[in-house]
Amino acid sequence: MKALLAIFFCAIVCGSVFGAETVIFTIDDFLIESAAIFIVTNGTNPQRVENFVDDGSILGGERDLQLTSLTGSNQVISASVAGGTFNSAAPKGSTGFSLLQYDGNDGYSTLDPTGLDDFDFTASSAFAFRTNITADLPTNVIFRVYSGSASNFCSFTIPIPGNGIPAIYTLNYASFVPTGSGCDFTSVGALEIVAELEENVDIVIDNVVIVALLPTPSASITPTISTTPSPSRPPPTPSATPTPSRIPPTPSATPSPSSCLCTCPELECYMFKVGEYSFIGDKARNVHELALPQEEEGFDFLKFF
Repeated sequence: MKALLAIFFCAIVCGSVFGAETVIFTIDDFLIESAAIFIVTNGTNPQRVENFVDDGSILGGERDLQLTSLTGSNQVISASVAGGTFNSAAPKGSTGFSLLQYDGNDGYSTLDPTGLDDFDFTASSAFAFRTNITADLPTNVIFRVYSGSASNFCSFTIPIPGNGIPAIYTLNYASFVPTGSGCDFTSVGALEIVAELEENVDIVIDNVVIVALLPTPSASITPTISTTPSPSRPPPTPSATPTPSRIPPTPSATPSPSSCLCTCPELECYMFKVGEYSFIGDKARNVHELALPQEEEGFDFLKFF
């Protein structure tokens, strides 16, 4: 019995697989707004503007927002955080990039690769970033992770198809590409998210989180209940001889005569009366007088079977 319980427990626990994702930590849900920033390109590039906002709901307590123009003249590019999304756009004839930086509460956008104080991005079995991105034209969004050095980092480039349809992207840590000595996801000092602004593109990023996988029962392992009895406890064998049922006696439809009690071995008897005398006779013609009270004058004859 213990062996069977052990096998059943292993089928449930050892046979588990990982399925649905669960959020371990929110990097930025963009509910705290950053004022819109703009660049009017004048042909002298690059140009850069920035701002920052502090709040405890943001990773490291601060979000630095930076916008840089690369090409264009007399055009306006922009970036902002409002309404729960990060938005950035470039017009036709101009290019650039926008950057979200999480490197602690420092009050400026110069990178501090140690600003998050060795934050563990793998806590509670976390394995990936997850975000929702929409773009109306093809472009790229890049995640960069630092662990103490600005020249050594890991990066993941997400190609956005530009079909205007929101899509969820899960960025597995194992798929990040190292630069220099790379990074350590158990000891993170800074995180940057870069949106490349090609001509005439609009990019929307929604809710950046860290996720882990939840174990779920394997669909391939289905406990079954055997319909075959255990050999150690054979089922009872039905008796070949049925037990007689108790059938109550059927009341006779013919009432017994109250004035005569006679027993006839040959199952046939006669009773007759002459005057005040009553007689009983059997099939062999043996006649016996019965002492019965007189009921009436005359001769009566009864025959019973």
